[in-house]
Amino acid sequence: GPIADDSNFAAITDSFKSMCMDKKLSIVMLNVSDTLKVRLTDMGYTAIRCGSEPRFNLNKLKVRSEKSRAAQKQQIAVKYKVTINEYIYHETPDSNLEQEMIALNDNWLDGRNPDKFTVYKRRQRDTLLPNILDFSHDTDRRYFYAVDENGKIKGFLVFCPVADGSGYSCEAGRKAEDASKNLMELIMHEAFEVLKSDGVGWAGMGLFPEEDIDIELNQRQNRWMTFVTRYYSDIFVCKNYKSASTKYHPELWVDEHIVSLEYHDMY
Repeated sequence: GPIADDSNFAAITDSFKSMCMDKKLSIVMLNVSDTLKVRLTDMGYTAIRCGSEPRFNLNKLKVRSEKSRAAQKQQIAVKYKVTINEYIYHETPDSNLEQEMIALNDNWLDGRNPDKFTVYKRRQRDTLLPNILDFSHDTDRRYFYAVDENGKIKGFLVFCPVADGSGYSCEAGRKAEDASKNLMELIMHEAFEVLKSDGVGWAGMGLFPEEDIDIELNQRQNRWMTFVTRYYSDIFVCKNYKSASTKYHPELWVDEHIVSLEYHDMY
């Protein structure tokens, strides 16, 4: 959804709408919060709930000693054959690691988009997904990754700051096809501990798609739901918010929506 000061929200949204009208384009926004959904629907947009994000109060997360954390890292290295680290790209850039992350990202996305699924070609798909690997300009994202015994990257998670920066939300997760089933949870746990040690108040696991939509969708809305499910599921062991709720026990669930405005409804 739009990012703007409250006083400028309507103006910037109308400006974007006018540009789309000139180009004869429809508008779709993914992962829109409840607050923005209400404001946009009041402006004539339609919305459907596409899932929820589990969020955790990091103040309730028990902080272990450096010795205890080092021991756990060693256990993970022995049991799962991986080492988990944070990549602080704006302090110690590593072009080789970045290329590996980009390659893993492309391979994972292509695996979600088989040849028979032609609604979203690669360029169209990439315009709808966040540019999570822009290392040249962005200094706010946090990257946590796992490498095997040979130093080959097996998976990573990307976190972005939310609202006033008091929390971080998992924006994307990528893993190799041969990675262990619970690799994402291992990286997530390490990330939460690091974020807490940095004074972050809360963290979210990212969108868990809704599977049981109780409203009738039109053809275009079905396509968007297919898109969301295809690219936001299968990252964690739990594929939807209902099963995740019993496994992870989050502090709260935050609903997210697909908000759209068809070109022919703009007039």
